Amino acid sequence: TVATCARLRWKIENEGFNGQKCNGYEPEHKFCRNSYKGMKNCYTLLQIARAINQYYRLPLLQTGKIEDPIPHENTDYGNVKLTYDSWAGFSSPAKLYDLLDGQQFVEIANEKDSNAGNNESAVCDGANTNWYDYVFRLVFACWSKNNSDIVLNVPAPPSLGIPGNQIAQNYGSIKNNGIEPETGGNIVQGKNLTWKTSFNFSTQNSKVVTLVNEIPCEFYILREGESINALYGYRYAGGNPASGNPMYYRADNTIVQGNITDSKYYVYDPNNPGDLSFPSNLTADDKAILGNSSPARFGGWDNTLTWKNFDFNIFLRFSGGNKVANITRRDLLNQQFPNNSAEILGRWQSPENQGDRQTPKLWYGRAGFINLDGNGLSRWVENGKFLKVQNLAIGYSLPASVCRALFIEKARIYVQGQNLLSFTKYSGLDPEACNPSVVPG
Repeated sequence: TVATCARLRWKIENEGFNGQKCNGYEPEHKFCRNSYKGMKNCYTLLQIARAINQYYRLPLLQTGKIEDPIPHENTDYGNVKLTYDSWAGFSSPAKLYDLLDGQQFVEIANEKDSNAGNNESAVCDGANTNWYDYVFRLVFACWSKNNSDIVLNVPAPPSLGIPGNQIAQNYGSIKNNGIEPETGGNIVQGKNLTWKTSFNFSTQNSKVVTLVNEIPCEFYILREGESINALYGYRYAGGNPASGNPMYYRADNTIVQGNITDSKYYVYDPNNPGDLSFPSNLTADDKAILGNSSPARFGGWDNTLTWKNFDFNIFLRFSGGNKVANITRRDLLNQQFPNNSAEILGRWQSPENQGDRQTPKLWYGRAGFINLDGNGLSRWVENGKFLKVQNLAIGYSLPASVCRALFIEKARIYVQGQNLLSFTKYSGLDPEACNPSVVPG
């Protein structure tokens, strides 16, 4: 049953372990200490939940709308009963007595086997509170998941004679966490008119913790300390106002220009932009992180209104905190005989007509050099946030008398549309569209 006023659950899990090999550990054992730290944090959260529970339960108790089934006299948050099983160790649920409505559980699993994967998670389904006789609902959840022992190719000494001098081992690890608040309820509850709403919001943060070596690809990279599939490439500095050559930032923030005429790089002098006296280069060391490819926040807002036999539903969905590599833009600026996009109209044409200062001059056959095909480039990176009208529906339910006359129980006529509108600054078709050859998704 759903808690009357407030509920808090705290769950600590270690999945994928081989309990038969571990045979269980005593609470004093070093392999159990980390889990018990999680339990200690659990007690603090339970005390907060208890305070919330008492605050919102009190008015209902005073009006006699509910009875108080909780024995408050002998509440002891430190009294936790663990069930020990010699086959699986401390993996049975542990009841936390005299806390909140219903039973709360804490699960403690064995330390991982050395040959097994480690998939640890801690989930805090914060407070679930109903106000005003259950008309309004508020839920808060937080989560943390650490994926360790990810299989990677680890270098091996040549003396071992292993083909390729590498062997697959459980080596990599990734850390993920976030929060998930949710609220909703019946805003209007009348005889002929009702309005139900629900809003949820989630955040996710991912970080690569351990790798053998960083793994660069065309437009993204796996690197310790960065998010998963972080966008990666050269930083574009615009077009040279004097010559229309593309320019780029180096690692030391100096600027080089790619001379389209001979496909070589030269130092850019802002006081003399047309000067090509000092050769330079652009190397992989000049690449940088260009943004996070995974949304940092997302959610939705659902609304349903009914008036007599009519109903209306609209669902809005949003996402943000990420960047998108619009490779279609690059492919539509190849400067060859097939049609280019309208963006090519902003090209540099002369020192007097510099265009948009972002699109270099035209040169047939040099698109690979001008656009740096095969490499990530901030020129194509755009903001991926959006707001979508994901679902829109209008319906009419036939009256019961009509249904009986037609010998049917219920009938509803409706019109529905999905993904009708998108509000975004992304210049492509859809900021959620993914090209697996660029960024896996």
